[in-house]
Amino acid sequence: MAISYERGSTLGPQDLYVFIRNNANEYVDVEEVSYEIFYVDDCGTTPMLTMQENAVIRFGVGQYYAPVNVPVDAPIGTYLIRWDIKKDADTNRFAVENKFNIKKLKRC
Repeated sequence: MAISYERGSTLGPQDLYVFIRNNANEYVDVEEVSYEIFYVDDCGTTPMLTMQENAVIRFGVGQYYAPVNVPVDAPIGTYLIRWDIKKDADTNRFAVENKFNIKKLKRC
């Protein structure tokens, strides 16, 4: 079961994050980290440019999150965040992907 966020949510370090470790299982900072968010529908994936923020925020050694403000009119359904990571000058880029859902805003 994927994690769900409500329309209109402001996501922080507890939400869309990536932790990067070395071979000794220690957290390490990287040379570059960025992300893209995609809406996943029956035809594949569609980039969601309106949900992207340019900056990735580091909140600890090797710990980064995507500071996303989910639009109140974001389509309900499944999304994918793709992290693009380059550890250092000597390593190739690699990607890490996670799925999450956007659901309706609860009304009380």
